[in-house]
Amino acid sequence: MPSISRVDLEKIIEEKLQAIWQSGGAGREALAENLREQLKQVSLHPDFLYSIGTGTAGDTPYQLNMPHGCFVTQNEIYVADYKNGKVKVFNKLGGYIEEFATDTKPTDVYVTRDYVFVCDFERHRICQYDRATKAFIRQFGETDVPGDGKNHLNYPRGIWGDWRHIYVADRHNARVVVLYLPNLTYLNEFTYPTFAARDKYNLHNVFFENERRRIYVSTIDTVEVFKASSDRAEEATYNHVATIGTPGVTIDPEDKVLHEARAIYIADGYLFIGEHNSVAIFDLNDYAFLGRIIRTYPIPYSSYYAPDRIASLHNVTGLFVEDGKLYVTSALTHQIHVFKLFGGIAPKKMPVTVLPETTVGPGETVNSQTFNLSMVHGSAPFALTVEVAFASGATGDVHLHLQSSTNFVDWDTVDVATFTIPVSPGATVRQTFYPLAVAKVYRVQVENLDATESATVKVDVVVSES
Repeated sequence: MPSISRVDLEKIIEEKLQAIWQSGGAGREALAENLREQLKQVSLHPDFLYSIGTGTAGDTPYQLNMPHGCFVTQNEIYVADYKNGKVKVFNKLGGYIEEFATDTKPTDVYVTRDYVFVCDFERHRICQYDRATKAFIRQFGETDVPGDGKNHLNYPRGIWGDWRHIYVADRHNARVVVLYLPNLTYLNEFTYPTFAARDKYNLHNVFFENERRRIYVSTIDTVEVFKASSDRAEEATYNHVATIGTPGVTIDPEDKVLHEARAIYIADGYLFIGEHNSVAIFDLNDYAFLGRIIRTYPIPYSSYYAPDRIASLHNVTGLFVEDGKLYVTSALTHQIHVFKLFGGIAPKKMPVTVLPETTVGPGETVNSQTFNLSMVHGSAPFALTVEVAFASGATGDVHLHLQSSTNFVDWDTVDVATFTIPVSPGATVRQTFYPLAVAKVYRVQVENLDATESATVKVDVVVSES
């Protein structure tokens, strides 16, 4: 369905409510209910954008193997690639950037400005890495030694953080452990009966909501909601304030309870709960059940992976909402599916950096990250504007090649543009290519033809309907 933002809907309804109130208020309750129904429809029918992962398990740059948690920053998508023992990083157009081995079986990842925190399920620890260099810094928990004390974990499953703390879903200990964010020292812990109600291994994930300072903990059947008595974890008690779902019930004919809750996330007034093969949505204010995102989505265009590919949700192990988009990890299809929610800023309006500032030496050629045009939801054809910013360089020619591929191995040149680099640093040149097919991936190749001088370039792309 066409996307409309939640803010726009609320503005429209509020204007109508004011008109009704001025005339006596008749029908106000019905109109409020109509607002909820419209918001529900926006939530349950997101636009499919694109997938990361080929749909088959593997360890090539564009394959995943049972991915679990994911974390999305302003420019990057971090994926806990569980069976490959890695964290893989992609750009906002689905293009591969890099990966780093973690010597772990990562089930979750949390990213700050300076650090990447990885939840190592099988080796009983939380590992901290430098975000820029990916160098290992420290860990909490003793490698390969499970335990229940203040220095040990026992199969930790999920992590999240706030400005000061890291929260760990310590699954086999049926507790949430709170660590000090800069150096992973132990501060506190808390538990609740449903963390181990059906068996000892009931705990799945944890999420911290900044606005109301609430902590959401997912178990097999429920999501338990807590509020800390203090912002300082070492002084806090964690008071239970609500239960979402029905403990001990796995399925309901009316679809109003949870079925194996696994991952949670919050955005724009909604609580998203990843379930076995779907995503359940609840109102954030009263936790009223709104419905489920349907399990499969046909893709409107032929995919460069498979012509009949669908976005199938099978064993949802991770969720993230950022900039009006929902990222869903589907472990058993080895993919992350990206949907557009709430009429957020569409990717086609946003420049994406596919080649960070790079020095290209005399006679050298560099390739950008790849990018995926199937993330634009609309009708073909598409135009692609390439922006090249020169921080410094020579006065000779730089050739700019746009290349396409269907298999990430064989690359064909779509078009060639030749620019003369201005002498002054900071200049930007633009070239638009169109029409382009959705069923391909692309990259930009920069070739410095100058025989003596280097050029420092940065490449951004903007996708739009032509």
